[in-house]
Amino acid sequence: MLSLIRDLGDAGRRRCYVAIAEALAGERPAEAERVFQLINDSSDVSAFERKDEVILRLCRPMATTDPERARRLIAGLKSPRMQACGWALLALGLDDRDRPAARSALAESIRLIDRLSGPPDTAERMNGLANVAGNPAASILPIVEGVAPERLEEVFWKAVALTPDGDVAFAQTFLARYDRQVADALLVRTSAFLARVPIGQVGFIWMIVRAKAAVDPRGAVAMVEALPPAGPDSGLRANRVTDQARAELITCLVEPIEETWKVVWRSSGIPIDKPRFP
Repeated sequence: MLSLIRDLGDAGRRRCYVAIAEALAGERPAEAERVFQLINDSSDVSAFERKDEVILRLCRPMATTDPERARRLIAGLKSPRMQACGWALLALGLDDRDRPAARSALAESIRLIDRLSGPPDTAERMNGLANVAGNPAASILPIVEGVAPERLEEVFWKAVALTPDGDVAFAQTFLARYDRQVADALLVRTSAFLARVPIGQVGFIWMIVRAKAAVDPRGAVAMVEALPPAGPDSGLRANRVTDQARAELITCLVEPIEETWKVVWRSSGIPIDKPRFP
């Protein structure tokens, strides 16, 4: 199979290596790592195909068969934010088979978070850290809830402190699971930001709608209804943003509430479980 892949262009070869490494991670971790090392992300590639993002997706399945290999991969991550997410995902993978090791991995994740000085800066956000790893404390809250629930409140307030001021982050969706009032207060900043930016320049409207629906469904409906109506004079980009917002709102209103934060993880390529909705 690998000989066939070598005949592909750079982009096709990279996609295949990523898919094979992820498929092998749970049952054949050594081969998964060997294929992972073949991935070339030196050029401008999507965040989904960058090696640090791939490592996050390998951590949980690899933890079930070869946790030491997963630890080595996590140690190779250059960003402390990514490392924090990696250790938490390792904890998630270990939890069913080795609770002490899972709690130890989670403790390492929280230790790294404690060393962060604040929200990601502009350079970090431009490098793809605006999603799950942008606020690792928020991203790992569901893991903390399962592995070390006594630390949930502690990590929650760390997540609040790491939420960018006036910026859009996935954090609000995670925070809403535990305190809707706090999450909605953070979303006030987002609404003010959205009011200042032409709708055609907003590329993240779906996550704003999702976060608002998690804390205030009626408010989310009002937000979407206030968007400019799609039409021939609105421009292709603005029409696409408005249509995307409406589609996301409909999904959020009918999906099970437990699914809301899982969508955020999956959008960053982290398979917490198999989607059950829709």
